Formats: sequence, structure tokens, C-alpha cells
Amino acid sequence: MQWIACLFALLGVVNQVAISQTLTWPTLAICLGYPIYFWLRHKTGTNNIGGVWFDMLLSVPLCIYFILNGGYVIESFSDSSLTLWLAIGLGAISALALGLQSLSAPHLNLSLFGLLIYVEPLLLLIVAIMLGETVTPCEWPTYIGIWLAVIVLMLEGGINMFKSRNV
Repeated sequence: MQWIACLFALLGVVNQVAISQTLTWPTLAICLGYPIYFWLRHKTGTNNIGGVWFDMLLSVPLCIYFILNGGYVIESFSDSSLTLWLAIGLGAISALALGLQSLSAPHLNLSLFGLLIYVEPLLLLIVAIMLGETVTPCEWPTYIGIWLAVIVLMLEGGINMFKSRNV
């Protein structure tokens, strides 16, 4: 079933690459980096809130550099104090979500944890559509392929859980 899920996900990704006709380095970094990052955190025993704090501390110098040298980040919020407060609120919500994710990670196996990561993009899609965003017809195969992959993995997990209870 995992091969079937990989095939569905691959079809979704290929569709998105065909639409955008490019594959950027940030996309590759996230695609290849996240699984390795979470696997390493799991294997090194840093899959906890302390590990998240350490990761955040590592990013502080880079953030300070961009604030001091880029300036455009702060300037873009000078138009509206509401925008600034919305950005701060979104940052707080994101930090809370990351903290809760880190607290739950030690209690879940890696497969289930990986599946739950897909809940956030689904919720973001739903909120975006509620706020007036649209999904073009050529983008639907991307969403369908990836969500079929997730459903197949959920079915496999359910079947395995059912089998382990009956043993």
C-alpha cells in the first residue's frame, strides 16, 4: 500500500511541476530536508520541546541578519499596524502549533506523525478557500493525488491497527 501511496503522491507532484514548469531549490530543500530532519530528531532523542528551542536559537542569527540588512520586512508592515499585529498573531499561532507538534512527537510512531503533518495544509486550504481563494482546474490533480496517497496510508494504518487488536 505504501507503493500505491507513493505513486499517487508522485502523480500529484508531477502535475504541479508540469503546471509551474520549474522545480526550485526551496521546494527540493523542504521535500528532501523535512523527512531527514524529523528522522534525525527522532533518532537522536531531540524530538521534544527542547529540540525545538535549540532549532529556534540556531535561526536567531540569520533572522537578525535579515532584519538589520533586509529592512524590507519591517517596512512592509509600516503601512498598517493591523497588518503588523496580524503577522505577530500568526507567528504566535505558528509557534504554538510547532510546540504542540514537538510535544506530541515522542508519543507517536514516525508514520502516524508524518501523516498528521498533512492536516495543517488541508486546514490552510480550507481557510484559503473560505477567504476567497480558488483552486484552478489544473491544480486539482495535485491535491487529489496527494490526498489519495494520504488516504491509502491511513487505510493501511487502520488495517494494521485492526490486525494488531485481533491478534
